[in-house]
Amino acid sequence: MGVRPASSGGRAGKLYESFLREGGVMQYYIKPLTFSSSQEKAEVDFVYRSNFSPDSLVTCNFSLLLPDTFRDLTATEAGFQTEEVVSLEEVQKLYADSGKSKYHVRYSAKMRYEEFLKLLTAKDVSFQFKAKEHSTNMSAPTKTERHIADLYQQLF
Repeated sequence: MGVRPASSGGRAGKLYESFLREGGVMQYYIKPLTFSSSQEKAEVDFVYRSNFSPDSLVTCNFSLLLPDTFRDLTATEAGFQTEEVVSLEEVQKLYADSGKSKYHVRYSAKMRYEEFLKLLTAKDVSFQFKAKEHSTNMSAPTKTERHIADLYQQLF
């Protein structure tokens, strides 16, 4: 399955950006998708290049906005729940910042391109992370589900 060339019309600018890289390779940045639960929020973005193979990796960056009580939280696992679990690999904390009542932490991880496609074609997607101290499952609001479907149609 190939990647379509960058589009200048429609919702492309709202959902993703594309950049021409050295050697004629296109790099795609999928703008943050929001997932939430009653107390937590996740914003997830993706970066991948058009010179992929089925074993290629997609970068998945995610920010978590959590109650301040989880200040020392470090994710041990993260992923997406679709019809099956889509796990993220190599989860690394980039930074953390504690605000007035919320704790903001940013991670970067990898996922296989094949798993990324499963995510974009799933009907019901949620984001989940686990730590020793806490785990949560955040659902995608209707807007995020619509954006995921639109991304698949526009990019593949």
